[in-house]
Amino acid sequence: MLKLDLGAGDISPAGYTPIGHGHGSEIFPLPYADESVDEIRASHVLEHFPHGRLAEVLADWVRDRKSVV
Repeated sequence: MLKLDLGAGDISPAGYTPIGHGHGSEIFPLPYADESVDEIRASHVLEHFPHGRLAEVLADWVRDRKSVV
């Protein structure tokens, strides 16, 4: 099971892979194949994207998820 913690700080919840600048990676676009991620946690990150790109960012994140709840 692949669970991503986007924009992760120093500590991620158990079972999550930290992704973000502090970990040498980008949270958009995600470098994962379509439907390859089980869960995405994104806390306090959307405000760092231009308002006009939010739909594009969210569409990329949903593309990676196996299912959307």
